[in-house]
Amino acid sequence: MPRLLTVLLAFILALPATAQEKPQPWPTKEWATSSPEEQGMSSDRLARLVEFGGSNNMDSLLVTRHGRIVLDATYAPFRAGLKHRINSSTKAVISTLVAMAIRDGKLDSTDRRVLEFFADRTIANLDERKKAITIRHLLDMTSGLEWSEGLDGFRSFIAMERSSDWQQFILDQPMSTAPGTVFYYDSGNSHCCRPS
Repeated sequence: MPRLLTVLLAFILALPATAQEKPQPWPTKEWATSSPEEQGMSSDRLARLVEFGGSNNMDSLLVTRHGRIVLDATYAPFRAGLKHRINSSTKAVISTLVAMAIRDGKLDSTDRRVLEFFADRTIANLDERKKAITIRHLLDMTSGLEWSEGLDGFRSFIAMERSSDWQQFILDQPMSTAPGTVFYYDSGNSHCCRPS
């Protein structure tokens, strides 16, 4: 998957960027659309990208430029409007929402301790290290929570998905290291940053 992502990013970055910047048509409830050429892109190159996606098990493909959708393709059996897992994209979405909350004054800092937001819950394996976890630790994947994902297998991720309360499952995990000391790829972290 990383190789596929690298190829796609290289392809998109190689597209011509000659169009003059137009004002972004935001905020609205829906995205504006445009032809690729109106945004300085090549329809032929995007068509090749669509073909690439069709032969490489992609589910869908969406390309925006200057705030406008220039390509929106889905591959059977997927279709527009069908709910779909976005997996690791969750991390980028949550990070953006946290930044927006700070910008809008709804969150003062990423240095807030996570358990402040879960004061109504009883947390298992509670110790001083767990009490010290901040939003920043969750976002940069240095929470220190014990977790098995990636090359270590997906034991924790699968158990989280099977649990009835993902946030409780994550918060109940024992600590393996002090927060902020060790990076470990942990999909659970971002789910503790979302509203309950």
